[in-house]
This record gives sequence, C-alpha cells and structure tokens, in this order.
Amino acid sequence: MNKEKALKLSRRILLAGMSILTILFFLDIKFVVLGINILVLDMLTAGIWAFVRLCRWAGRENTERRTAAIIAITLAGLLAASVLLLGLGMYGGWYEYAEGTEPQTHRTFVVEYRRNMLQKGTAKVYERFGPLLFPCNVPEYHGELNFDELDSKYASVYISEEQQAITVSLFIYGPRFHIPLELTGKSSTSPEQLLTEQPIDDTHDAFLIDTGGELGTLLVTAELDEEAPTKDCCATVRFTVWNPDAMDEPLQTIIAGTNIFLDWSIIDANFDGCADFTCTYLRGNQSYYDHLWIWCEEHRQFEGIPEYDEISVPELDAETGTIYGFNRSSAGGTGLHTFHQWINGNLTCVRQIKIDSGLANTVRMSVQDRVAGELAEIYHEDFPIESGGWQDAQMVWHDLDYHGEPGGIYDLFQQQPIDDTHDAFLVSTGGKLGTLLVTAELAMENKDEFGTRDITFSVWNPVDMEQPIQTFSEEFMMGVAPEFHHVVDANFDGFQDFGYLFHAGNQPYYQHYWLWDEVQGQFQYCAPLVEISQPVFDPERQVITGWARSSGAGDGINTFHRWEDGELVCVRRIESFSPWEEPSIVCVQDRINGELQQVYREEFPWPGEEPEGQEAWRQARYKWCDLDYHGEP
Repeated sequence: MNKEKALKLSRRILLAGMSILTILFFLDIKFVVLGINILVLDMLTAGIWAFVRLCRWAGRENTERRTAAIIAITLAGLLAASVLLLGLGMYGGWYEYAEGTEPQTHRTFVVEYRRNMLQKGTAKVYERFGPLLFPCNVPEYHGELNFDELDSKYASVYISEEQQAITVSLFIYGPRFHIPLELTGKSSTSPEQLLTEQPIDDTHDAFLIDTGGELGTLLVTAELDEEAPTKDCCATVRFTVWNPDAMDEPLQTIIAGTNIFLDWSIIDANFDGCADFTCTYLRGNQSYYDHLWIWCEEHRQFEGIPEYDEISVPELDAETGTIYGFNRSSAGGTGLHTFHQWINGNLTCVRQIKIDSGLANTVRMSVQDRVAGELAEIYHEDFPIESGGWQDAQMVWHDLDYHGEPGGIYDLFQQQPIDDTHDAFLVSTGGKLGTLLVTAELAMENKDEFGTRDITFSVWNPVDMEQPIQTFSEEFMMGVAPEFHHVVDANFDGFQDFGYLFHAGNQPYYQHYWLWDEVQGQFQYCAPLVEISQPVFDPERQVITGWARSSGAGDGINTFHRWEDGELVCVRRIESFSPWEEPSIVCVQDRINGELQQVYREEFPWPGEEPEGQEAWRQARYKWCDLDYHGEP
C-alpha cells in the first residue's frame, strides 16, 4: 500500500470514527477530552479541512485574487463564529465541563453544564469511562447557575451514607447530584417480611410507610417508655425509621412525648403525594391531638410540624388543601373551629371560628381571618342561648372563600392601597370597639441625610369610616411594607397592640409600638419598647426577650423585660463577647433593689487554644437565659 492510499484510508477511518462519536453524542454518550467534546472537534476539523482546501485552491492560479477571497472568507467565518458564540452565551450557553473523582471507589464523575449571560442554564452529571461519558440516572438540573468560577478547593465528590449515594458537588454555588450507591449491609428481606419480624405488644409497634420518593417504602418501629416522662407528658415514644435495604443502622430516630398508648396513623398531611405519619399524644372526652412528621424528600427524613400539635381532631381535605380542627367546649356545640393551610411550606392558620358563652344568656360567635399576615377578627355576633342560631351561622363560615357580607371589615381592608408608600392592617383590640383598621402613609420627603421619613398612621372604626378615630406620626428609616407591622399583646393586658419596624441592621431590628388603652379608646405610644432589639413576647411568663447580635461569632446582648406597675423594666441583661485571639466573656446583670447589678462574670479560653472553651461559653449564656437560674449553689 503506497503512502497516498494509506493517507486516504486513515482519513476515512478518522471520518468514520468521528461520525460514530457524533452520533453517540446525540444519544447522550459523549466523547470529551480536556474539556473539549466531539462537536467542538468536528467544527475544528471541518474548519481546518476547509482552510487547507481553500489554500490549495488559491495556490493553483490567479493567486492574488484567490488569496484575497480566502482572507475575506476567513474573516467572514471568524465573524460568524463570534456571532454564534455570542448568541449561545446570551440565550443557550455552550458546553462546559467540571470533573471530580470519589477517593474510595475511584469513580470519576463529570458535570456538563451550559449557562447563558443571565446566569441560568442546565447541568447534567455523567460518569467517565476513558474518554467517554455515560449519563447517570439522575435528573438534569434546570435553574440558576450563578457561580463566578470553578474552584478546585470547593469541588468534592464523596460517599454520603445518609443519602446512600455518591454526592457530586463540583461548584462553589450550584446543584449537587446524588448518584445511587449500593452500600454494604443491603437486606435481601422484603419490607413486608421485616415487618412481621418486629415485636408488637403494649409497648412496641411497627408499620410500613411508602414515602413515594427514591427510598420507597420504609419501616418504622415504635417503642413506648413509661419510665421516661417529659415536661408535659407522662411517657415517651421513640420512633426509629429504617431503610429495608440497609438495616445496619436507622435512617432517623424521633422522640416525642405522649400521654396514651401507641396510636399512629399514616396520612398525606401536606398533600404532596408523599406519605407522612402522626402519633396521638393527648385524648379527651371529644378532642384529641396528634404529633405530625412529614416526609422531606430533599433531606430524606421525617420533619416535625409543631403547629399540627395544636389542632384538635384534625380532618384533612385534599381538594381544598385544608386541615380542619374542632375543640368542643360544651355539649351545646360551642368551641373553637380552626382551618389551616400550607403557605410557602409552613402550616398556617387561615381562619378561626370561636363560639363561647357570652353575657346575659347569649352565645358569641367570633371569626378571625388571616389578613396582612395576622389573624384579625372580621365578624362577631351574639345569639340568644335558646335560639341555637350560631349552629347555622358558623357553617356559612366553613367556606374559606366567604369573608362576610359586602361592605364588611374584610372588604374595607381589600379597598385600601398597599404599595411603596401605603400600608394597611387590622388590629383586633379585644375591647368594646373590636377590630380596627390601621392605615399607614409614608411621607414623600426625607427629613435628613439618612433618609428618615415620617409615617402617618390613621386608626379607623369600620362601623364609621367618615373620619379616623386617631391619627399620629413617627419617624422611620425603613419605609412601609406589609411585613413590617406586628400585632401583639405587648403589655399582656388582654388587649391587642401593634408595632411597626423602623430600623433594621444585619440582625438587630427595632420597632415603634403603640399600646391600646381601652379607657381612652386610643393607642398610646410606648417609648421603652423601642430600645429592645428583636422583641419576643411571652404571655405565659409575662416576659419580653430581646437579642442584638454583635458579630458572626454569635456574641451579643440578651435582654429580659417585665411590666411592673405599668412600667417596663429590665430584669436581666446578658452580655457575651468573643473577641479574636482573646478570652470569651459572659457577663450577667440582674435587677436587685430596683437597679441592675452584676451577679456573674466568667472568662473562657479562646477557641484557637482550647476548642471546648467556646462550647462552655455558649452553655453559660444559655443557662442564664432561664430566668429561674441564678447561678450554681
């Protein structure tokens, strides 16, 4: 075979090989070397071949014209390539690759991603076998790809025992992929067989639950421990969640309090198609209450929902996505009706109907709706006790699309402007005027170089909207927004008050508060509350706690206030400091004889010298956050 024939054969073999690899590319088996895929090699090869052919053509005759033609064609090709790359960058993105190897299994994974100039795109994970990439059985990612650049020190590929997978995380910011992995200890026994092997008696139980996710059906075992009571319950129940394919150790252990024997149910509480489960912890003459754990496919575990604990006799309506509860208070049908829905992943009460005995042989029905993020009374009516009229009236309000007759409080609220300079919300005072409408209007002009502006609040009685019953203004730095108001009983007198955010930093935030004066029938400004950062009101302990963080180390100031003879006083102040390369400090002041006095101060070693010193510093602060704690004996 002469040289010319050998070259022709080589070219044909190369062309056939590249054709096969190109076809495989579109079948999702990709040839990638040094971050370059077969499509790029095809274009480079075609470009080189075309350029060589043109050069040969130019050299035969009339070389000056042909050379000029080649230059023009080359420039046009470069311009077209630039336009193509720009278009791909703006709209589709071009193929890029990130690669990592798992150190235990020595398996190499490659993430192919495309992103446009808007930092959106796709990413898909492959496993490398030589120069070929084979797709993994993992969904392709679509969404934000807003990393700035790849960085090897952030890239990692590792075995996640919890996920039972190899986790591919090759980006500073961006998607993670979980490649299913056969871990040791895989059980050959079916879930149903495993269930029959579990003890079931007065203190033990077991059940299967189909999560509907990658792990499929899980085994849950339950054990009642009457020798370990909790603060509120006489016994403890321990749920252990097992993956039938890996019984060496449980996926999760859940501990909860209960006052009765083991009583569980499998439900789909958040209507997402994945099974969840409940455990009854309290049962009365009519009402009962359950703990709820919902399945989280992302975290591959069950997560508790404390809000569900407060729903009496919960009934699920998948059609409306509502969880209804009723806590009966008498044989006459009085009690509390609740309606919960899932809003942004959180179980939220959207309506309450309270029916209880009123004055002079009457029964009062009160309806509260969630308006502007807060529950507010939008309707109440008194019925003669012998009429039973509340029975029919309350059924009308079971329709969550019904908000009262036209022109009611709900309609009045809906008519209020809410924008960059206006806000509105309802305050159920609990007094003789009932629910009031509060509107807020932001002044257009700044008062100083810091952007401070006045907000004027107008308080309206929905019964008479001719003019507000009260108007007042205050300086604010945050403007207006629906999430800035806070309706709460700030002084624990049984009447609702409200606050409005006026300043916020990285963590500390402060609010102006106005307290409802039932005698005056107006709100009164409360100056002392403005000094408390991130206030939390605890009506059970009659305490207002505050927290102002100083740095990312978690240090700062905790405050505890109480109302004494109508005056807000600080009863404890905890200052915690964690300076760099210096001892951490906890300093506590208690109110003694009418003034704050230091009762505790301790230094803890810098964590760089003694890591356990940081934990001791945290524990000391946590101990003093309990107002019943006054130091070691």
